[in-house]
Amino acid sequence: MKAIIATVALGAAVVFAATVPVGAQGTGGSPGHHMGHPMMMTRCSGGYVLNAIGGSGESGCATPNALGTGILLGLKVKGEPKGADQPAHIHRGKCGSNGPVVFPLTDVKNGLSSTQIPFAKWKTFNHGGFYVNIHESADNIPHIVSCANITAMPHGAM
Repeated sequence: MKAIIATVALGAAVVFAATVPVGAQGTGGSPGHHMGHPMMMTRCSGGYVLNAIGGSGESGCATPNALGTGILLGLKVKGEPKGADQPAHIHRGKCGSNGPVVFPLTDVKNGLSSTQIPFAKWKTFNHGGFYVNIHESADNIPHIVSCANITAMPHGAM
């Protein structure tokens, strides 16, 4: 019985430690700010924080989960305009760097998106140097509404 309780306590500690602290996925400068604009902050258990950019009010989580032969990258966004169809991509660099697109993601619709990424491809992204961008619309790709830097793979993603 003591072994079961200790295992449960250890598991809870690992999950708690893996939770991304508020502001940890900032896009430069002090946590919670981007280019002088306050960002809407959120918490993502086992994922990357999508910070609202430029007063868009669109924030959320990019959560990778192992599924079959790859990673299912789910995006969940709050504050998206009703009926919006927003392109999303993985880019090289970090939030704000305008890096090139390296992997297209399924558009965000009704605040949700999910894209299957092969393990071999995901392994190139999850060590840093890449980020997820959500764009305002296909007609206004340069306008970024939300961004998350991809860092070391969160707990449970593989």
